[in-house]
Amino acid sequence: MASAPPAVPVERQAPTDASLTCFDSSCARFYRVHTSLFTTPSGQAWESHWHQNLHEVLWGSRGVLTVETGHGVFMVPPGLGLLVPAGEDHAVLAGPRTEFRCTYFHTQLGAAPGTGPTAIAMPTVLQELLLHFERTDADLELRRDAESVAFRMLRPTDLRVVDIVLPEDDRLRTVARGILDDPAEDCTLELWGFRVGASPRNLSRLFIRETGMTFAQWRLQARLRIALNLLLDGLPVGQVARRVGYLSVSAFVAAFRKEVGQTPGAVQGELLEA
Repeated sequence: MASAPPAVPVERQAPTDASLTCFDSSCARFYRVHTSLFTTPSGQAWESHWHQNLHEVLWGSRGVLTVETGHGVFMVPPGLGLLVPAGEDHAVLAGPRTEFRCTYFHTQLGAAPGTGPTAIAMPTVLQELLLHFERTDADLELRRDAESVAFRMLRPTDLRVVDIVLPEDDRLRTVARGILDDPAEDCTLELWGFRVGASPRNLSRLFIRETGMTFAQWRLQARLRIALNLLLDGLPVGQVARRVGYLSVSAFVAAFRKEVGQTPGAVQGELLEA
């Protein structure tokens, strides 16, 4: 991930292949689109950063990939992409054994679709086209045509299955991070209050004020978002239910269907076939 293309990790060092790509419009081989592959065997975090002239699409994830912005925390499941517009501050956290790709689109191609971070449909044809931009040996004229086509193919999709409102209060952030790190842990608000040094009543009031949801509602949302990632990583429904804190598979299916509008199995089948 980077504030300078094609990618810069937390320590902000240039990638080893930086000389092979060129995002400077004065460069003879100026690339308006470039795709990079990231693998994180032990997990990795990229601190908050932004790209001045690049829209970024994170996609093709295997494992748990989250993006934190001023608009909330976004889970990026395998069947979808997340577009972060140029100039948008964002931090990225990839869990252990996670793999994902970032495709950068220069703003010369146009304004980003949607407002703020936007979920993007990732049909197979678009994924195959974006993989093409990992190469640096393609005919430049053909690449220019492909870049324009790829940008026009970015289509916003339903965002409600990937976004989570992250509270601003430091104590609530600690609670929220704890739930996202271990959604199966069933700590009460009283226990969280003891951990962060606040009364349960105060935490409850803050949750409603900052997220528009009660603590229980927010935890449910977080669990279901993480469940979506696990489902699209190919895990069986019963295993996903246990990973996000449900002892009963039927209770998990009912909660998921009420929130998302489809059963976990239906969502898994639909997006894995996309």
